[in-house]
Amino acid sequence: MPLPLDYIPTLRNGKLAPVGVDDKQWTDLPDGFRKIKFQLTHDQSFNTTHGKSVNDHVLTKKLDPLYYGGCLS
Repeated sequence: MPLPLDYIPTLRNGKLAPVGVDDKQWTDLPDGFRKIKFQLTHDQSFNTTHGKSVNDHVLTKKLDPLYYGGCLS
């Protein structure tokens, strides 16, 4: 979520994570060709000089399990 820079110092108990763009993904076009898809990414494991990463603050034992399944094409 974009925030004005002068608003950031007013955040209390918040964490910020760096944002980047991944250009290694592809999208299929209707004509059968592919083109590079720019995907917004963020690194929640990024440690700062002022404390822990966002991931380090997650209480994983309190999260519900996440199950992945399969499907047929």
